[in-house]
Amino acid sequence: MSIKTVCVEPDQRIINAIIDYKYLLDRGYGQKLSADVVSSRYILNSFEREFLIRCIHRSDYVREVLKKKVSEKDLRRNVLIIDLMNVTSTLGAALKDECVYRCDDTFIRDIRGSKTISKNKDLVKKIFELIIDVLKDLECDKSFFVLDKNISYSIILMREIE
Repeated sequence: MSIKTVCVEPDQRIINAIIDYKYLLDRGYGQKLSADVVSSRYILNSFEREFLIRCIHRSDYVREVLKKKVSEKDLRRNVLIIDLMNVTSTLGAALKDECVYRCDDTFIRDIRGSKTISKNKDLVKKIFELIIDVLKDLECDKSFFVLDKNISYSIILMREIE
């Protein structure tokens, strides 16, 4: 049995929560404390809270990410390093028709992270086919997949890649 992600609707309550959360982050408060305070203030459910954590970042972090962002053209004849857990998680969520969001750093993410990575071999195969198709189109010299050994499913994912 899989748990379906509830989509976060950007109503005024969520917009106010985003403003307050980002303000606290920009003032130096930690992610967990900021999420706790804002979740309590706006009575956020677990999906809305996770949305804040995954999609809203400190302004200085967003500026740094945007400085490092490259175009498809810049990837040609270069090396690409792929955070496979995040890419697999987001593609898996999208293919399962779950909600994904364009975050404040311009990247698209699901809100459940590695919790959404499927153990369904057909879905994992479809995800890798999509990744391989994009890599072929990008014409990178080399591509490397990065997996976090501390995430329990990453070893299974690594075996699937091989």
